[in-house]
Amino acid sequence: VREIIIARRLEEVYTKSKILQLYLNTVPFGENTYGIETASLVFFNKKPMDLKLEEAATLVGMLKGNTDFNPTRNYGAALNRRNLVLNQMVRYNYLSQENADSLAQLPIKLNYHTLQHDEGPAPYFREYLRLALKDWTKRNTRPDGSSYNIYTDGLKIYTTIDYSLQSYAEKAVKEHLTILQKEFDSHWKGKEPWKRDLKLVQNEIANCERYKKLVKQGKSQAEIMEELKKPVETKIFSWEGEKQVTISPLDSILYHFALLQAGMLCIEGKTGFVKAWVGGIDYKYFKYDHVTAHRQAGSTFKPVVYAAALEKGISPCDFYGNDSIVYVQYDDWTPRNAEGGYGGYYSVQGALTYSINTVSAQLIMAAGIDNVVDLAHKMGFQGDLPEVPSLSLGTGTVSLYELTQAYSVFLNKGYRVNPVYIRRIEDQQGNVIFTQGPQINSDSIISGYTAELIEAMLCNVVNKGTAGSLRSVYGFRNEMAGKTGTTQNQTDGWFIGLTPDLITAVWVGGNNPVVRFRSMTYGQGAHMALPIYGRFMQQVYADAVYGPTRFSSFHISEAARSAIDCDDYREEEYDTLMDMLDKTEQTISDFLRRLFGKKKRERERQQDNE
Repeated sequence: VREIIIARRLEEVYTKSKILQLYLNTVPFGENTYGIETASLVFFNKKPMDLKLEEAATLVGMLKGNTDFNPTRNYGAALNRRNLVLNQMVRYNYLSQENADSLAQLPIKLNYHTLQHDEGPAPYFREYLRLALKDWTKRNTRPDGSSYNIYTDGLKIYTTIDYSLQSYAEKAVKEHLTILQKEFDSHWKGKEPWKRDLKLVQNEIANCERYKKLVKQGKSQAEIMEELKKPVETKIFSWEGEKQVTISPLDSILYHFALLQAGMLCIEGKTGFVKAWVGGIDYKYFKYDHVTAHRQAGSTFKPVVYAAALEKGISPCDFYGNDSIVYVQYDDWTPRNAEGGYGGYYSVQGALTYSINTVSAQLIMAAGIDNVVDLAHKMGFQGDLPEVPSLSLGTGTVSLYELTQAYSVFLNKGYRVNPVYIRRIEDQQGNVIFTQGPQINSDSIISGYTAELIEAMLCNVVNKGTAGSLRSVYGFRNEMAGKTGTTQNQTDGWFIGLTPDLITAVWVGGNNPVVRFRSMTYGQGAHMALPIYGRFMQQVYADAVYGPTRFSSFHISEAARSAIDCDDYREEEYDTLMDMLDKTEQTISDFLRRLFGKKKRERERQQDNE
C-alpha cells in the first residue's frame, strides 16, 4: 500500500519518462557500477546514446538481478535475459518479430572496461574533494561522537561543479593544447628544452616509479641507467589518445617531461561556487594539480597594484613617463617593457590596458610596496610576495584558486567571495549533516568606486588591449573583462576572464620552468592561455542554459566610466585639457597686455611731443 501511495505521488510530479530517467541514473548494475552511463562505459566502453539495441537490451536485462544476469559472470543467463527483453519489445510493439529474431542470434560482444578513479569528469577536483572531506571528518562527527568514514558510510556529497561547464572546460583545454603542443615541438625542432641539463634530467628520472623500484632492488646507479635504456612495451599519453608503444623508460620520462601542462578554474562571480576545475591535461599520467599550484603571476597581478594606487588617490587619467628608470636602492633593478618600446607618456588606465611595465613599477612605488602586499593578502593571495618593485610585474607566486578569489573583489564592488565547492552533505538516511552557501567577506577590501574603476579598466584590456583577440578572433560582443599575464622568459602564460556571471582563470606552462617557448610570439599569455578561455566561453554561450548570460551587465557607474575616459598615450606631457587651456589663455593674456601696453606708451610719447 505504501508503494502504491508513493507511486501515485511520484506520477503527480514527474512524467513516466522522467521517472525512468531518474531510476536509470541511480540503479546499481553490480561491480560498484551505478547508473546507465557508467554501466555503458564499463560493459561496452561507449555512452548510452551510442549503444546498439542488443547492447541496451543486455543492460536492461541486468536490472532483474545484476549478479545473476551479469554477462561477465553468467553469460548464458545474460543472453537469455537479453532475448527476453527483445521479446517484450515485440510484445509492446517497439520492435518487429523479424528484427527481434535476427538480434537474438547475435552473441553478446562486451568491451569490458573497468573505470578507474583517474577517469571520468573532473578527476583533479575529485581528488581535492576527497582530501577536503577527510579533513572535514576530523572536525565533524556523528551525534554519538564517532567519526564518519567517507568510503563506507554512504554519504552523499553534493558539489557545486556544473557537469556541462566542466565538460566545456576539459574540451577547451584539449583542443588548444593539441595545437599548442605541435607548435611547441616545431618551435624546438627536436631539440631538448632543458639543453642537456643532466642534473635536471637526473632529478626527473629519480622521481619516476620504475627508478624507485630498481633502487629498492639494490641496483647500482649504472645498472639502473642501463635498465632504463632498454626498450619495453608501454603506454604513453598523447593528445590523439593513449598509445601503446615500444620505448625505453628513459625516453618515456623525457617525452612526458617535455609536454605542456594547463590548469583552469571557473567560479560564479557573485557566489564563489566552483563550476569547473581542470587541474592538468591527464590525471592518469600527471597527478600534480595546477589549480592549487603556485607559479609566478606575471601581469595578472598588476590590477592589485593599480587598485592600491587608486586607493592612494592616483587617478586613472594621471600620466606617467614610459621611462626605463633604474631603482638604485633595489640593486639597480630596471623594468623593461615586453615589446621593448620606451618614450612618451601613458595614462594609468592606458598602462593597464597595454600592460606597460615601466608605469606599473612607478605605481607600486607611489602606492607603497608594503600597501600592495597588504592588499594582496586581504584579497586572498597566500604565496610568496617579495617586497620589491618587481612585484608590480608579477614576480610573486599565485595559484588559479587564489586568482579567481582575488578578482572577485573587483566584480563585487570591493567585497571578496571565497570559492565554495560543496553545497551539502547527506548521511545514508538522507539527513543533511552539512550545508554551505556563498562565503562573502563581511568587510570591504577596497572601495566600491575603486573596484568599478579596475573593472572598467579591465574591460578596456579586452576592448582594445592585450586581450583584444576575444573580440577580433572569437567574436564576443558582450560585456567582458580580463587580464593577460606572461612571466620572465615566457615560462608561464596566464589569462583571467570576467563576465558579470563567471570568473575564469587559465594557466599554461611546463611542469618545470625550462619547458617553455623561447619567443613572446608563442610564449605570451595571449597565445598560450587566452585561447582556452575563448573556446570555453564560445561553448558556454552556445548552451541553452548559459547562453542568456551574455546579456548580463557589469553595472559600472557613469562616474567610473567617465573617470577612465582619457587618452591611453601621449607624445608630450600635460596634465589635463584644462591645463592646456590655462596655458593658452595665459599666452593670449600676455600678448594682449604687450599689445595694449605698446599702444599706451606710444600715446604717452605723442602727448610728450605735443
